[in-house]
Amino acid sequence: MHKPVDSLGRPFWNVTSETLSTERIQTIQERRLGRLLRHVARNSRFYRNKFGKNDFDALPLLTRTQFAQLPLTTKDEVRSDQAAALADGRLPYANLLCVPLDEIRVERTTSGTTGVPVIIPLTEAEMDDSSLVLGEIALRGFSAAGVTPADIMLYCWGMGGMTVGGAGNFLPLGGQPRTFFALVPGHTGKSRLHVETVRDIGISLLFATPSYIRYLAELARSMGYDPHKDFPVRKVFVSGEAGPTTIPAIREEVEATWGADCYDVWGQLESRTRAFECGVRNGLHIAEDIHLYEVLKPDTLEPAGPGETGVLVVTYLLADAAPILRYDTRDLVQVTDEPCACGRTGRRIMSILGRADDMVRVRGRQFLPAEVLRFVLRLPGVNGAARILLDRDSLGKDRFVVQVEAVPTAQQSEGLEECVRREVIESVGLDPEVEVFAEGALGRSMLKTPPVLDLRDPTQRERYQAAMANVKAF
Repeated sequence: MHKPVDSLGRPFWNVTSETLSTERIQTIQERRLGRLLRHVARNSRFYRNKFGKNDFDALPLLTRTQFAQLPLTTKDEVRSDQAAALADGRLPYANLLCVPLDEIRVERTTSGTTGVPVIIPLTEAEMDDSSLVLGEIALRGFSAAGVTPADIMLYCWGMGGMTVGGAGNFLPLGGQPRTFFALVPGHTGKSRLHVETVRDIGISLLFATPSYIRYLAELARSMGYDPHKDFPVRKVFVSGEAGPTTIPAIREEVEATWGADCYDVWGQLESRTRAFECGVRNGLHIAEDIHLYEVLKPDTLEPAGPGETGVLVVTYLLADAAPILRYDTRDLVQVTDEPCACGRTGRRIMSILGRADDMVRVRGRQFLPAEVLRFVLRLPGVNGAARILLDRDSLGKDRFVVQVEAVPTAQQSEGLEECVRREVIESVGLDPEVEVFAEGALGRSMLKTPPVLDLRDPTQRERYQAAMANVKAF
């Protein structure tokens, strides 16, 4: 039987789910939301404490509109609750737990980029659902991107307990993933082995953070290879950090370096969310049959209209062990309900402006780091790595420093500094100091590389000084 294809000739993985009408999506969401609320009302100590008895008992009776009036659940709330449970000698997720303890089979941990890691448990049934759901959504995305059974993917994250990019780290969930292409697990701390694996096995797909993709290319060049010419990589999937949906220059850099198409992936462990780009690469497709997405105006928490900037709030409708209702992802997004040329229905995330937690204030002005980096990283002479450093001078006034790595041509540094300075002034209205470093000086990670180092926070200063001790600027 002929498998349906999109407008670019790429197969749908699940044409029924990927082309649902708006009415059908709402029906599925309401049915699954009702089941989830009944489960939470029967079992969740966390939400009994959060809502109070009357509101908690009313959960199973809520309509979709009434559900949207419930208070958001924040990561800080979950962290505080887990810390309190630990202090009482209980498991950190004891209050969130909605099933008997002997049904837990897997515990997953967030990366802790923005604070203390959060631990999320999974039941055996949820492992099956999660590997199916995560595998299902992943396979929708890989199919939409044109991945074929002949492809071999190097999954650059290891098989450890930390989850980066949410659903991007699908391998440890449910054990054996359901997939249609060959999969090679990565090796934490074995980057040279990764390069050799790409060379020896003929890797055609890479999946990693943007900064690690950049590091692999630099390492390959130091080993005598040209990633564009010497390797058969044809598609690169990035997640875990700001990607092309936030900073378009990342796509340009990856594609120029590897000679491969670059696709953005968005995900988060707490809400098990995942959104993916199709071959059109005009926004991230949302799996609305599996998650309930809300986009709310940051100041009023009223629904934002199509194209308006809002905070993304997610409810994972198939949660079992530790459901989280109306989870505030802190991501500032713009979403459209316009149809995609690929034929897939449902909404798309057109832009991720950054995480509200990343918002910084300098000299009385507030801005997101991505506002700076999306312009700086597109400049000729910048190799794709940049960072904002905040500090105080001897008088206690804010220092605002933009650090960039330059392509290996030292004589460009003077002109590059002025170009960076002009771009920053135009983007956020602040005059920065600019520091230009050699390639590799700002560090690389298999996990997440924070875009801001705020040395006004004493806990970050010592780590920075140690890391930069042997770094020489141009």
